Amino acid sequence: MGITLGTLLCVLTLNYLVLVKPLPYPDQNKLFVTNHVLYDKNDELQTRENSTQSVITFYKENTVFSSSATIYYSWSLIETHPAQPLVNTIETVPEYFKMFSVPMIKGRAFEHTEDIDKRHAVAVISYKAWQKHFNGTADILEKKIDLAGMSYQIIGVIDKRFVEPQIYGIGRETEVWLPWDVPGNLSKVFDKWNTYDAIVLVGKLNKDINSVQAEHKLTPILNELWQDDQAMFKNKKGWRTKVELTAIKEVIIGGTKFQALLMLTGVIALVLIACTNVINLMMARTAEMQKQLAIHAAIGAKRSHLHRLIFSETSILMFAAMLLALLISSIGFEVMRTYLSEILPRVNELGLHRFTLISAFMLALGLAYILAKVSSQLIDYKSLNSQLTGSGKGIGIQVSKKIRNTLMIVQVTMASLLLFTNINLFQQAVVPIFQEKGFSTEELYDLYLPPNKLPFLDVQGRNAFVVEIKRIFSESPAVEFISHSSHIYNAARLNYFTVLNNGKGADKNISATVSKIDEHYFDMIGQPILQGDYFSINDIRSVYKEKSGQIEKNENKVVIVNQAFTKKIQPDGMVLNSLIQRGDSSPFRIIGIVKDRIHAPLTKGEPRVFTPSTESGFSFIIKYHHGQALSREQIVSMVKQAGSRNPPYEYESVSEKHLLRLFPQITTSITTIALSIIVLFLVAIGLYGIVNYSTQLRQFELGTRLAIGAKRNDLVKLILVDNLKPILVGLGISIFIILGLVIIFPNELGTYVSLKMIPMFLGTVILISLISLIACYLPLRQYINQTPIHSLRGYN
Repeated sequence: MGITLGTLLCVLTLNYLVLVKPLPYPDQNKLFVTNHVLYDKNDELQTRENSTQSVITFYKENTVFSSSATIYYSWSLIETHPAQPLVNTIETVPEYFKMFSVPMIKGRAFEHTEDIDKRHAVAVISYKAWQKHFNGTADILEKKIDLAGMSYQIIGVIDKRFVEPQIYGIGRETEVWLPWDVPGNLSKVFDKWNTYDAIVLVGKLNKDINSVQAEHKLTPILNELWQDDQAMFKNKKGWRTKVELTAIKEVIIGGTKFQALLMLTGVIALVLIACTNVINLMMARTAEMQKQLAIHAAIGAKRSHLHRLIFSETSILMFAAMLLALLISSIGFEVMRTYLSEILPRVNELGLHRFTLISAFMLALGLAYILAKVSSQLIDYKSLNSQLTGSGKGIGIQVSKKIRNTLMIVQVTMASLLLFTNINLFQQAVVPIFQEKGFSTEELYDLYLPPNKLPFLDVQGRNAFVVEIKRIFSESPAVEFISHSSHIYNAARLNYFTVLNNGKGADKNISATVSKIDEHYFDMIGQPILQGDYFSINDIRSVYKEKSGQIEKNENKVVIVNQAFTKKIQPDGMVLNSLIQRGDSSPFRIIGIVKDRIHAPLTKGEPRVFTPSTESGFSFIIKYHHGQALSREQIVSMVKQAGSRNPPYEYESVSEKHLLRLFPQITTSITTIALSIIVLFLVAIGLYGIVNYSTQLRQFELGTRLAIGAKRNDLVKLILVDNLKPILVGLGISIFIILGLVIIFPNELGTYVSLKMIPMFLGTVILISLISLIACYLPLRQYINQTPIHSLRGYN
């Protein structure tokens, strides 16, 4: 009971944080995140991401927001640190620190001197960064931090109590805050209309305006700017913009409300199963206390006194269980903060809050009262005197068959619901884990070099650098291949392509992610080609010649696309030699179609376009011989040999990246398996206890039946039939509840509803039936495996 209550306190506290407790920011109900929504000429949604133009426009619009903050999420290396660690950064404005009431432990936050266009190279760091990267030195405000070729004076350290708003991603922790537009920052080089999910604006609405009114005011302002710049985007003619505002709590919590409620429902069902077990034990104990209760009645105790006596016992038990529950919940909070911080929002705020302690007290008191009340109902106060004068045979308190059946129904119903839910969630979770990816991740590593620190700024110089990198790595006996290509799990943004039909119909617009690859890429990752050819070295060189200015225009621009992209053009996938255009550039010719690869945790391929590498990028994929992967220190040394003064930003195993992307699914699978085992264990104990008690009451009857010639199988059938009705009723109620939830919450449960539910529920019925059969048979063995005289003599 203590374990299940501890789990309940964990999930209850999480639901309180997600659903009830306000965010720890002033006027959080007035804080909204803007979305720059783009629709194409067919009024189809293309993106909800912001651009630098949109956030700057919103930032300067004072008629809507009383204050606002532009935010760009990025990362960088601390170049002066011996280990040169990678840190998460934010580029923002002074309003950020006021809006989120950021507490400072040292120094100050940004002021008006660090606003847009001021360009002061200063930085604020987190408490964690101060301790981890600067050893908590007391003179931190006298030090500088070098990032991306710029040196920033540290002006403040944020207190560790600060709860960063998880706008860009759950679990992301910022370590360095920089001004928005210091020279050299990445935000400065963005095209003003290119959209990125890392660009955000948070605004605090004026008192006299709501979110809908604000959207109506901002949309025409932004749309006018968009239309004025339409000449820049020939492939986006007829497109329109719209502004949407989303409450910051909705952005942070998102779709996890339903998940949190689902977890709470499951744990409550688990507690109910545990409670039925305890109720069964308490009622059995009340039956054993009949003489003690009779004595109390004989000396003047009233019914209320007896209830208080039982209540005092149940209170001691429940409060003892609650002490264990608080210990379990503390362990649970730590486990959730460690392993679920990137899955569930506000997990880092979990702890033994006042809400948790009050909930623990109320649960203990309520459960103690319910247990005492149920046990008291068994007491026939008027007949207690006869307990002292009678022989005690056959007149003791017994738990009625109606109550026993009710307990069985509750247990079977709750167990069926939990098992069905767990099996369903498990099935959903394991699909992306075990599905065919369409490519291999074994022995592959991603390598990404710092672009700002490469020793050559021109295309020819970068090309020579890439050639040298490839030569050095190819000569290593550990390396099987090195590919100068975009990473498999690269964070590529969507590009918009126009399929040119040459007057044979309307052109089609298709959005797809783009990867730049070399001629070895597909062979190295094992992604098969279905039609056409891979890139040749001449395709790569043609792109390089255009970039370097050796030729004015590359007339033989080619691409390879995947199956998902071809189906967007025409269902039969016959699109070889079709022409597609990106922006105003000259068209690409499709020379090959590769099999879809499925990026976890997705379950189907997405449209992808592969273009030849320019030989001057910064991304590489290394394939090692089995078990011979090089260490980061070795990689740093080899990169330095090629002329780079800085270590790589990234050197990571592709297999580890793949597992990291599957972490929520793996966690769900393990959790559902563990919870299912606990449910089966609890329901088995509960059903066994109830059936065992019922069988003991029928001991004399069973002995008599054996004595007059009944067979063992006859008694087994008798007990099974007697307990079959409440089991079937419990299964029927669980079906009714499932159907009701599907009808009430069609949107939330729609992804789980399909014909696959039928075998899942059949599996649930089989498991519950097996548990019930075992629970019915085991108590009966002691009576059918011995002579009838033992049952008749042992009856009391």
